Amino acid sequence: TKSGLYLPSIKEDTPVMRMKVIGVGSRVDMEKEGLENLEIGSEIIILAYAGTEFEVDGKKLFVIRPADIVAIDVPEAN
Repeated sequence: TKSGLYLPSIKEDTPVMRMKVIGVGSRVDMEKEGLENLEIGSEIIILAYAGTEFEVDGKKLFVIRPADIVAIDVPEAN
């Protein structure tokens, strides 16, 4: 793919969204879902209709379950 991510678990025409992580939940929950590399600043791919959307100070935010994350692009260390 152009972004370098291969998403084998979803069909090619499945609508997805890419977003930046601004907070994470319990480390225990993340490890259960195999998401121990998820960090603030990581970019994630989720199914387009996953999560709950809300707005704070004019910014759209989403709360999503770890199971709704399809892929993670972890930023490189400096």
